[in-house]
Amino acid sequence: VLAFGHPFMGIGPASYPMTASQIITIIPSLQRSFKLGQTEEVIGSFTQDRLTAIAGQIGLKADTVAVTVEVTAEPEKTTHVYHYRLARDPKLTPDLLQLVLANSFVRGNEAGLLGSAEVETQYALEDGTTLAWHSRLAMDRDQQLPTIAALSVSRPAEILWHNDFGPPLLHSITVKATLSREVKGLN
Repeated sequence: VLAFGHPFMGIGPASYPMTASQIITIIPSLQRSFKLGQTEEVIGSFTQDRLTAIAGQIGLKADTVAVTVEVTAEPEKTTHVYHYRLARDPKLTPDLLQLVLANSFVRGNEAGLLGSAEVETQYALEDGTTLAWHSRLAMDRDQQLPTIAALSVSRPAEILWHNDFGPPLLHSITVKATLSREVKGLN
């Protein structure tokens, strides 16, 4: 399958999930029109991202990283769990991770945009190694708590991808976050 007629990220060899999709509307603009669509079921994998197009194969499974996010909002003690599969790519994986985490934190957080966050993360590698990361954050002025909490997880993932020993083979990432309206001390 050839698609786009232009590059997506222009990275060469790739492993992106290919889905059926439906174009909902076209947003006209004199500067740059674009299509607004929605994805449907996964049907294959894009394996090449070149200057003239992206190419892939129907029926082929893309190499992805499983992400589970559990968000508990205090004082309500409500918990929401989200599951994602992210494209495995040195540039895209950390960026997509930040995006899905920030959205999960906002969606699962009745506590609001200010307060405290405690975030526990497990990065499971293909060789069976597990790396743990723990973050505590508090914000009483800026309404960016979900974004900063997401960065506390995606930034270490980005560092893992770009270390001197080569990119890790991330198998999965598990995040458990507790978000509170109360600005708690960081001791």
